[in-house]
Amino acid sequence: MVKRANLRLVSQWSQQIGVVAATVLCGVAFGSPAVLANPPVQTPLESRTSAQRGLQIDAKQAEEHYKLGVELQQQGQIPQAIAEYRQALQYNPQLAAAYVNLGAALANQGNIDAAIESYEEAIRIDPDMAEAHFNLGNALITQNQMADAIAQYREAIRLKPDYAKAHYNLGNALASEKQREEAMVSWQEAIKINPEFAEAHANLGLALYQSGQRQAAIASFITARDLFRVQGNTQQADRLDQVLQKLTTSRPAVG
Repeated sequence: MVKRANLRLVSQWSQQIGVVAATVLCGVAFGSPAVLANPPVQTPLESRTSAQRGLQIDAKQAEEHYKLGVELQQQGQIPQAIAEYRQALQYNPQLAAAYVNLGAALANQGNIDAAIESYEEAIRIDPDMAEAHFNLGNALITQNQMADAIAQYREAIRLKPDYAKAHYNLGNALASEKQREEAMVSWQEAIKINPEFAEAHANLGLALYQSGQRQAAIASFITARDLFRVQGNTQQADRLDQVLQKLTTSRPAVG
């Protein structure tokens, strides 16, 4: 058992790194935000399928509106980006990437139900688009549908095994379901893919601490702190410094 002061501090750190990024709401950590998808090259088969449905496709116009939507979304001009994605989909209703990014933009506005519908439409068009499954998982987490979110993250990983963000968010979701050991495996996999994933190191450190592996936790926290510092996230680095100061200057209580 460790001193209560240490437990309180680590609990505070858990809450501090529970801040969400974009559409993700994870109880123990930063969540990786929605990702923007790239449009696939239009294929003759895709064109024929759409034409058979009586849809007018203009791939060039669709791509132009799609690219403008991406630019606007990256600049934070969400309503304008939404308008461009909708325009792109008028020219090509089979552009799954536009549905993915439209969903991300809608989620950014807090319209989670519409975002989920958009992601599901992207998956209907292209079941093998890992980004669609990842973003759908993010949206489901905000509605506390953890089991469904976990399934979507697993599917994203099946389609894209080196998807570090999906491994990371899967770990967050598993941790929120009290599946600590499985969460640790997911965070370790994220770190294996991307050794500079600071949030994954921080979450792993917290899980190690909660598992009684004090020295391993300290090592993970140090790595996370140093990465945050290098990456310019001084706020999180400073918070980890506070955690480390407590952990390294106090001794575990006996009993």
